[in-house]
Amino acid sequence: MIGKGLIIQIRNKTVKCNSNYVSLNTKFGENITIGKNVKINSKVEIGNNTYINYETIIESNVIIGKYCSIGPQVYIAPGNHPLNFISTHPFLYDRKWQEIFETKINNQKILKKVKNTIIENDVWIGARAIIMEGVHISNGAIIGAGAIVTNDVPPYAIVVGSPAKIIKYRFNEENINKLNKIQWWDWNKEKISREYDNFFDIDKFILKEGENK
Repeated sequence: MIGKGLIIQIRNKTVKCNSNYVSLNTKFGENITIGKNVKINSKVEIGNNTYINYETIIESNVIIGKYCSIGPQVYIAPGNHPLNFISTHPFLYDRKWQEIFETKINNQKILKKVKNTIIENDVWIGARAIIMEGVHISNGAIIGAGAIVTNDVPPYAIVVGSPAKIIKYRFNEENINKLNKIQWWDWNKEKISREYDNFFDIDKFILKEGENK
């Protein structure tokens, strides 16, 4: 686990970390902020300029993109129990139970391969939301506070509730397609600085990028 500190260097990446519970094999982009008591398990990737607020839990096999805003007490990729066995209890597939029941457990044969949970770029996840294992949240989506996300979320959709449902989209379909092609989150900081004023108006932003082509 990574030790708690205000600013630390990990594999030449700057990470502002306020938690003692971050796995050493986490792959970081640049300028990551990790809040107090955040827990990050193994096999997690976090993109540039993403911040994770306090007491969020991120389990294994999670990929998070750039410029994501993750609220407090979010839970990402909690493990599922198999539904098709007679019992959902882990004595059927967890090795720590095999000595108690004198059985031989082969996880690879019994359990299907775990899918990555993917959160793309510029995603905002509200406080206490739960993102279930294997879900794919696309660019620009907003997950409402307390939502339980059990299905994939399209680009720039706003979802709320339990289970989460789409209530609207941030922009019209044409502009969503253009934003996905522009991929501003891959720009360097110099270009973002030059275009800063246009970020406040979708029409100006799309028009300016069209002129630059």
